[in-house]
Amino acid sequence: MDGLVVRLAKPGKLTGIVRDVGGAAQSGVTIFVRDAAGRAISASGCTSDAAGRFTYEGIAPGRITASARGSRCASVESAAVEIRSGETSQVELTVAEGTFLRVSLLGSSQDDDAQPMRARLRVLDEAGRRVDDLMSMEDVMGLLSEGFSSRERRVGPLAPGKYTLMATTLDGKDAKKSVLVEAGQGERSVKLRLK
Repeated sequence: MDGLVVRLAKPGKLTGIVRDVGGAAQSGVTIFVRDAAGRAISASGCTSDAAGRFTYEGIAPGRITASARGSRCASVESAAVEIRSGETSQVELTVAEGTFLRVSLLGSSQDDDAQPMRARLRVLDEAGRRVDDLMSMEDVMGLLSEGFSSRERRVGPLAPGKYTLMATTLDGKDAKKSVLVEAGQGERSVKLRLK
């Protein structure tokens, strides 16, 4: 196209620290950033260092929220933080022991359970933001190496709260279920029967 000019604002940075509920710095925890609409910006490669500190670079100006996940811990979503062009904003995140949800997708009958099933699973927090798509680079690589099951998904770790699980097949079958996650549950099994 002739005459098209794209001007990009200089990005901002988010710095901060991750601590556990006792106040100890947490290293190796992945940081996730969402835009004002609640969408995850990207698969995250930003992790906290040995002192629990992190710098998430290249964020477009605007309001964002941040959260953190480790191999067994998770934080709730932060309050909104304003990112300004060329500036650095700060946030503190507190992680606690998280809970994994092992979601099994079942057919409408036992006969259907024996058939291969392809369904899209979405897990939403109380604010309607997806949490199943928050994946570190390590999570993505693990999923690729282990393979993807169309019948079972493991989501988490999740911070305490109420979550809505929704699954939909290509032929229009669906299922929805609310789950209350409490701190320190380790792993919970949830079954969704598609109808």
